[in-house]
Amino acid sequence: MKFYLALSSLCLFLGLPIEGKKTPLHEFYNCPVKMRPSLLNLSDCIDLKTLLGHLNPATLTAHNIVDIGAFNGARSCFLAKHIRNIEKIYSADTWCTDFSRSYEPGFDLAFDQFVTNVQRSGFTSKIQPVHGKSEEVILDPIFQSLPTGLSLVFLDLAAIYTNITKNIEDWFELVEGSGVLCGNGWNFHKAQQEISAFAQNEGLQVITSGDYWLLKEE
Repeated sequence: MKFYLALSSLCLFLGLPIEGKKTPLHEFYNCPVKMRPSLLNLSDCIDLKTLLGHLNPATLTAHNIVDIGAFNGARSCFLAKHIRNIEKIYSADTWCTDFSRSYEPGFDLAFDQFVTNVQRSGFTSKIQPVHGKSEEVILDPIFQSLPTGLSLVFLDLAAIYTNITKNIEDWFELVEGSGVLCGNGWNFHKAQQEISAFAQNEGLQVITSGDYWLLKEE
């Protein structure tokens, strides 16, 4: 019975490996990592799924997504499962792993968990790990030249807490006209103040679901 419950949970939150033998986006995904997959907890899944329900059909068939503060990759896997026609999810975080060298499992457990989750989800050809802080990642020339633009940017509050407004302003400039900006951390008073102030200045509506928030045109 426990086996079937575990299998059901895995299918619900990460989805079955449906991509077959497509080429992984990063060589790190070819490394055998012996860790158990980790999932978003149930309340996060419900709140994030509710938030996605407020997106228009065009965004729900997003092409390119950025996930800032991806950490263990569970959220990126969730987005890959629930948003159709994704070309690529750029999952960014400040892992200890040096991307310019060969990957050695066991050195950086946080990145090991990321690799494990993406491997088990079956989305290795959709999720691209990107190393760096939010303010560094946004300077990558690739985001200025995407033919279809960015459809969705997710900002994890833990990754931008010291400068929430600046990060929201910069990423909103990239998604304006082509996508939406959303994130978590709404339960923090500082986040509510800064996100609400930005939305008011831009004439945007703030939609929330639990700890999650979404900026949408009125």
